[in-house]
Amino acid sequence: MTRNDPEHDQPGGTGPSDVESVDASESRFGTDVDARIESIPLVEELLEARVVSKQIGSVLIHKHVESQTVSSDIELHREDVIIEQVVKDEFVDEKREPWYEDDTLVIPLYEEVLVTERKIMLTKLVRVQRTDRIEHTTVEGEVRREVLDIEPRPTEE
Repeated sequence: MTRNDPEHDQPGGTGPSDVESVDASESRFGTDVDARIESIPLVEELLEARVVSKQIGSVLIHKHVESQTVSSDIELHREDVIIEQVVKDEFVDEKREPWYEDDTLVIPLYEEVLVTERKIMLTKLVRVQRTDRIEHTTVEGEVRREVLDIEPRPTEE
């Protein structure tokens, strides 16, 4: 049953539509009393947050190439050959293949000479030796790199 009392029709949510009445057959004391229990609904508000994307600006990106001349010291290895000829003019009984003496290659050169008897004569030894040396030199060349220029642009609305 709903109560329709002008005292309860007040602003603030206690009007006839906001209060619900229920008949109770017994009171707190156990006797049969015509009592009414009233219920008051409670209201709760919820906050809902949203994120909306909006363009506030933009950028324009340009790419260009810069060139510059740079110098750099480098090591160059060079191999030189030293050739030495040693005159021997000796008679030998047989030819010998080239051989090494330490890091020097020795190449025998033979010549047949006419004599009363024929013999093989060692005329020269050719010595070939390698040496290493390091030279420092400066080289120049043009190198390039890419660079970005960023230009802000206002939003078009």
